[in-house]
Amino acid sequence: MLSKKTLLIVDDDEEIASLTADFLKDRGYTVFTANSAEEAIELLDTNHIDLMVLDIMLPGENGLTLCQRVRQTSKMPIIIISAITGDTERIVGLELGADDYLEKPFNPRELQARVFAIFRRTEDIETAAAPKTQRFEFSGWKLDEATRHLTAPDGVLVHLSSSEFDALLTFVKAPQKPISRDTLGRVLRGAKVDSHDRSIDILISRLRKKLAQTDRNTDFIRTVRHQGYLFSQNVSRV
Repeated sequence: MLSKKTLLIVDDDEEIASLTADFLKDRGYTVFTANSAEEAIELLDTNHIDLMVLDIMLPGENGLTLCQRVRQTSKMPIIIISAITGDTERIVGLELGADDYLEKPFNPRELQARVFAIFRRTEDIETAAAPKTQRFEFSGWKLDEATRHLTAPDGVLVHLSSSEFDALLTFVKAPQKPISRDTLGRVLRGAKVDSHDRSIDILISRLRKKLAQTDRNTDFIRTVRHQGYLFSQNVSRV
């Protein structure tokens, strides 16, 4: 099922884009490449893309701006790649809605593992998980596992990225119980999170903000010192 997915690699380095595409094609994926944001938008408009691998440094419109544009209308998973070291670009990319971040140079096998982990948690419900999908309610909110929709108490559909939805789903399945960063890392990436990696914390901050936009008086996700995060609301399954 995963090998039928279609990827878009956006990188101004044609050689890297081509080599990475060839590696992933050999693993069964359909892969498009683009060398600019403009080319990427054209491919996104004319093809169904399941995941985008996006370089930050692009001619013209940069990758961070493109990530923000895409995230406004799509839940499609996005993996940011960049030769820029340090936390700043990583944090900005994650805050704009990217699902993961990988520094150049990277091993293509690691990228493949990140892609597989994202698809495994978000898309592989078609054959195995369909009968198990559920709907959850908490404080007037509704979370539908099958449609991957979050509806606010006023009936407004709240847009969540793939990672945000999966994090919230993890919380509502274990309400009022601390969930560690490592557990969240395994759910979202298929691997433990490095102690210096702030990506999980940024994701939770993003999720808190989206919930607070509609309900500012409720503290949905609490930080539990030395234990991780806790979803504070009572949850019912419907």
